[in-house]
Amino acid sequence: MIRTDHDGWKVRESATKLANVYGLENFDARIYPNGWHDNGFDDSEWGETCARKPSFRKRLDTR
Repeated sequence: MIRTDHDGWKVRESATKLANVYGLENFDARIYPNGWHDNGFDDSEWGETCARKPSFRKRLDTR
């Protein structure tokens, strides 16, 4: 588990279009805007984040 302060996090569409448990991943870096990883990048068009509690589903006993 990683815990961080919530303030300041932003989100946008991911370049990862497919990921699964078998280690396959489709990643298209062209989706990210140029310079997104540089200091001073203008992220004003990115969305705000919200904290969510994890959801746990009760395991079904099939015996």
